Amino acid sequence: MKLHIAAVASLLALAATAGAVTFDATNTASDTAGGQRFDQDVGLDYAKQVLSDASTFCWNTFNQQSAADRKPVDAVTLVVEDIDGVAFTRDNGIHLSAQYVGGYSGDVKTEVTGVLYHEVTHVWQWDGQGQANGGLIEGIADFVRLKAGYAPGHWVQPGQGDRWDQGYDVTARFLDYCDSLMPGFVALLNAKMKDGYSDDFFAQILGKDVQQCGATTRPSMEADVGNVHLVSAVLIVEECVALLPTMDSSVDTPLDRGRRTRRRTASPKSLTWPRLNF
Repeated sequence: MKLHIAAVASLLALAATAGAVTFDATNTASDTAGGQRFDQDVGLDYAKQVLSDASTFCWNTFNQQSAADRKPVDAVTLVVEDIDGVAFTRDNGIHLSAQYVGGYSGDVKTEVTGVLYHEVTHVWQWDGQGQANGGLIEGIADFVRLKAGYAPGHWVQPGQGDRWDQGYDVTARFLDYCDSLMPGFVALLNAKMKDGYSDDFFAQILGKDVQQCGATTRPSMEADVGNVHLVSAVLIVEECVALLPTMDSSVDTPLDRGRRTRRRTASPKSLTWPRLNF
């Protein structure tokens, strides 16, 4: 109970801190199809709230409880404009493509929310004084999006990808694995990246270098998936056994097909068992 109260107090403190930062959004592409869709399905007021919520989420993820722990940013802005691509962030300004919004085929409000969580992370994360590779920077931003619950369905699954620093969703999954080994890993990594960057940070935090982490990520995840499949198989078999009709000629069975006047003994061979995929 005390831990719960402390967590709530921490979030309230972060929310209060967010009040010291201003958030603003404008749409300079209202005369385009994408800009009009943004106004209709997302809206500037909602976007400004997301900027605030995402900032608070970043501070919590990075364990930046006070303004002294964070970048000296006093305003975060969003501009929806008629540009190519998806979005980009320069300093504390986020630029969202109206063309992307107009061409998106799914739930555009949820997608824009996820994109903004990614871009807001770029505002607040440390980049190792420019020494960290782009794949890690983008991976941390997607890690925040993942933990916020806005990972789209087309992202790679855990353990997929060619290398740990491939960027975006691949690196986000890798960082999520590292964070499972040591909760708060990404916060510690980001803190170290304030003054520079070295791959040795992984060894300093986790006790093994990044290549060892990358080498063990896929087999560890595959083992986890295998365990889940095994447990699922046992549960399915138990459920099927529980559904077996009692071997008593006085009991109706599924094979009666509604013929209530007919009594017969069911045979297990007559039941359809679910296919188990491993």
